[in-house]
Amino acid sequence: MLKKIVLIGPPGAGKSSIGKALAKELNLNFIDSDSEIEKISHKKISEIFIEDGEPAFRLLEVDVVRRVLADFDGVISLGGGAPINPEIQEVLGRANYPVIFIDVSIAQAATRIGFNKDRPLLLVNPRQQWI
Repeated sequence: MLKKIVLIGPPGAGKSSIGKALAKELNLNFIDSDSEIEKISHKKISEIFIEDGEPAFRLLEVDVVRRVLADFDGVISLGGGAPINPEIQEVLGRANYPVIFIDVSIAQAATRIGFNKDRPLLLVNPRQQWI
Protein backbone atom coordinates (compact mmCIF):
# COMPACT_ATOMS: atom_id res chain seq x y z
CA MET A 1 0.00 0.00 0.00
CA LEU A 2 1.26 3.47 -0.87
CA LYS A 3 2.12 5.68 2.06
CA LYS A 4 2.68 8.88 0.13
CA ILE A 5 1.42 10.44 -3.12
CA VAL A 6 2.39 13.93 -4.24
CA LEU A 7 0.23 16.04 -6.55
CA ILE A 8 1.76 18.88 -8.58
CA GLY A 9 0.40 21.15 -11.28
CA PRO A 10 -0.46 24.74 -12.13
CA PRO A 11 -2.81 26.92 -10.09
CA GLY A 12 -6.42 25.91 -10.62
CA ALA A 13 -5.62 22.37 -11.75
CA GLY A 14 -7.61 20.92 -8.85
CA LYS A 15 -4.73 19.50 -6.81
CA SER A 16 -6.43 20.14 -3.48
CA SER A 17 -9.86 18.93 -4.56
CA ILE A 18 -8.46 15.82 -6.23
CA GLY A 19 -6.07 15.27 -3.34
CA LYS A 20 -8.84 15.31 -0.75
CA ALA A 21 -10.96 12.90 -2.79
CA LEU A 22 -7.99 10.60 -3.45
CA ALA A 23 -7.03 10.59 0.22
CA LYS A 24 -10.58 9.71 1.20
CA GLU A 25 -10.75 6.93 -1.39
CA LEU A 26 -7.43 5.44 -0.26
CA ASN A 27 -8.09 6.05 3.44
CA LEU A 28 -5.04 8.32 3.73
CA ASN A 29 -4.46 11.69 5.32
CA PHE A 30 -4.30 14.83 3.18
CA ILE A 31 -2.14 17.93 3.43
CA ASP A 32 -1.76 21.02 1.27
CA SER A 33 1.65 22.73 1.42
CA ASP A 34 0.18 26.21 0.89
CA SER A 35 -2.23 25.68 3.80
CA GLU A 36 0.70 24.59 5.96
CA ILE A 37 2.63 27.73 5.01
CA GLU A 38 -0.36 29.88 5.96
CA LYS A 39 -0.75 28.03 9.26
CA ILE A 40 2.93 28.43 10.17
CA SER A 41 3.25 32.06 9.06
CA HIS A 42 -0.19 33.17 10.29
CA LYS A 43 -0.58 34.97 6.93
CA LYS A 44 -2.29 34.26 3.64
CA ILE A 45 0.08 33.35 0.81
CA SER A 46 -0.79 36.57 -1.01
CA GLU A 47 0.06 38.59 2.13
CA ILE A 48 3.47 36.94 2.36
CA PHE A 49 4.16 37.81 -1.29
CA ILE A 50 3.08 41.42 -0.79
CA GLU A 51 4.54 42.09 2.67
CA ASP A 52 7.70 39.97 2.61
CA GLY A 53 8.30 39.40 -1.10
CA GLU A 54 8.49 36.31 -3.24
CA PRO A 55 12.07 35.38 -2.20
CA ALA A 56 10.98 35.19 1.46
CA PHE A 57 7.96 33.11 0.48
CA ARG A 58 10.07 30.70 -1.58
CA LEU A 59 12.48 30.14 1.34
CA LEU A 60 9.56 29.35 3.63
CA GLU A 61 8.02 27.16 0.94
CA VAL A 62 11.19 25.08 0.55
CA ASP A 63 11.39 24.52 4.31
CA VAL A 64 7.73 23.55 4.60
CA VAL A 65 7.73 21.30 1.52
CA ARG A 66 10.92 19.52 2.61
CA ARG A 67 9.41 18.90 6.06
CA VAL A 68 6.07 17.72 4.69
CA LEU A 69 7.69 15.41 2.14
CA ALA A 70 9.93 13.90 4.81
CA ASP A 71 7.47 13.60 7.68
CA PHE A 72 3.95 13.30 6.30
CA ASP A 73 2.37 10.09 5.05
CA GLY A 74 -0.66 10.53 2.84
CA VAL A 75 -1.67 12.62 -0.15
CA ILE A 76 0.31 15.85 -0.46
CA SER A 77 -0.75 18.75 -2.67
CA LEU A 78 2.07 21.16 -3.49
CA GLY A 79 1.51 24.80 -4.36
CA GLY A 80 1.51 25.60 -8.07
CA GLY A 81 4.97 27.18 -8.01
CA ALA A 82 6.68 24.68 -5.71
CA PRO A 83 7.92 22.25 -8.40
CA ILE A 84 9.54 25.14 -10.28
CA ASN A 85 12.02 25.54 -7.40
CA PRO A 86 15.24 23.58 -8.10
CA GLU A 87 15.56 22.50 -4.45
CA ILE A 88 12.07 21.01 -4.48
CA GLN A 89 12.70 19.46 -7.91
CA GLU A 90 15.73 17.71 -6.44
CA VAL A 91 13.70 16.25 -3.57
CA LEU A 92 10.92 15.13 -5.92
CA GLY A 93 13.47 13.65 -8.31
CA ARG A 94 14.73 11.32 -5.56
CA ALA A 95 11.23 10.34 -4.45
CA ASN A 96 10.34 6.69 -4.04
CA TYR A 97 6.65 7.54 -4.17
CA PRO A 98 4.37 8.67 -7.01
CA VAL A 99 4.53 12.31 -8.07
CA ILE A 100 1.48 13.01 -10.22
CA PHE A 101 1.19 16.03 -12.51
CA ILE A 102 -2.35 17.34 -12.83
CA ASP A 103 -2.82 19.65 -15.79
CA VAL A 104 -5.56 22.03 -16.79
CA SER A 105 -6.04 24.31 -19.78
CA ILE A 106 -5.83 28.06 -19.28
CA ALA A 107 -9.54 28.33 -20.18
CA GLN A 108 -10.48 25.82 -17.46
CA ALA A 109 -8.16 27.48 -14.93
CA ALA A 110 -9.61 30.91 -15.67
CA THR A 111 -13.11 29.57 -15.04
CA ARG A 112 -12.07 27.84 -11.81
CA ILE A 113 -9.95 30.53 -10.19
CA GLY A 114 -10.80 33.65 -12.15
CA PHE A 115 -7.14 34.71 -12.00
CA ASN A 116 -7.78 36.41 -8.70
CA LYS A 117 -5.19 38.10 -6.53
CA ASP A 118 -5.26 35.35 -3.89
CA ARG A 119 -3.00 33.25 -6.11
CA PRO A 120 0.58 34.47 -5.60
CA LEU A 121 1.83 33.25 -8.96
CA LEU A 122 -0.90 35.31 -10.57
CA LEU A 123 -0.40 38.67 -8.83
CA VAL A 124 1.08 40.43 -11.87
CA ASN A 125 -0.20 39.74 -15.38
CA PRO A 126 -2.08 36.62 -14.32
CA ARG A 127 -2.62 35.06 -17.73
CA GLN A 128 1.03 35.39 -18.73
CA GLN A 129 2.23 34.12 -15.34
CA TRP A 130 -0.04 31.10 -15.56
CA ILE A 131 1.22 30.26 -19.06
